[in-house]
Amino acid sequence: MNKKLATGAILTTVLVWLLLREIDVKVVLDTISGVPAWGFFGGLFIYFTYYIFLTLRFDSLIHSRKTPFINLLGITSVHNMLNNLLPARSGELSYIYLVKKRFDLRGSEGVATLLVARIMDFIAIFSYFILAALFILKIKSIPILIAISCVLIVFLLLFLFYLQNMVDLVVLILERTSSPGVSLCNTIAEKGRAVSASIKTMSGGRQYLKSFALTALIWGLRNFMLYFIVISMGISIEFWELVFAATAMFVMVSLPIQGVAAFGTLEAGWAAGFMMVGVDKEVAISTAFAFHIILLAYTVTLGISGYFFMKLRFDDK
Repeated sequence: MNKKLATGAILTTVLVWLLLREIDVKVVLDTISGVPAWGFFGGLFIYFTYYIFLTLRFDSLIHSRKTPFINLLGITSVHNMLNNLLPARSGELSYIYLVKKRFDLRGSEGVATLLVARIMDFIAIFSYFILAALFILKIKSIPILIAISCVLIVFLLLFLFYLQNMVDLVVLILERTSSPGVSLCNTIAEKGRAVSASIKTMSGGRQYLKSFALTALIWGLRNFMLYFIVISMGISIEFWELVFAATAMFVMVSLPIQGVAAFGTLEAGWAAGFMMVGVDKEVAISTAFAFHIILLAYTVTLGISGYFFMKLRFDDK
């Protein structure tokens, strides 16, 4: 963890320094202070609704026991806060820990549900990107980008539907290649079998269909929240242009390459995407930092609220 923190801190420092060299910091502060109350609180309401659908998706994927929605919403809030604050997506582990501690859910089921949810997220990101690209068509590289996105979606769908087979293959390789006395390999193989069983249960019913529908709503809400805040900043941009531009940012913050609180990586992806659709470089970078700070305010507010709510609901002081 210390190595991840150090790497994340270096990455954050370098990217933020490079980006801030291109703008006046005062412009960022003016952009944030210029967001009207309706823009800030309207965005917060949309973001909270987004959390509700995130929770519904986790609930649809968890299959071994009933998880009270309100309690799971608290876990989702804390998980997302840590995921947005910690480097290299290491906050993902908090979901596995919290559902195990609060619901006595097996770690293998936590890993399986999280893994399936993240694959669906990437499918949704590239699907929205293709829709946005079809509405824009003014950028010369769009046909190539659409083709690449289609290939990625097909790959991710195959990866999802053959996920159990791939986990089984890894388990088989570990069992065949490890020595009887190598406890670590045996432990990993045992955990792998449990993850495989959880994936089999999820894919055998209608969970995937329901989760795909919820994922489409989740990313629709996230794009709308982004559009709502950008419009409140006074930026003139079409909705599908924004979806197209935001894809690079979504991909960068979804991969385990982000720095501390995703500073630098989010802004780099945002600025690159927005400049592609014709937004001025200074405006692209300043709105990136402004949006990021507002998003962190939302995330921390909901995360802290979820933490104290969990302590009340689960009655642990």
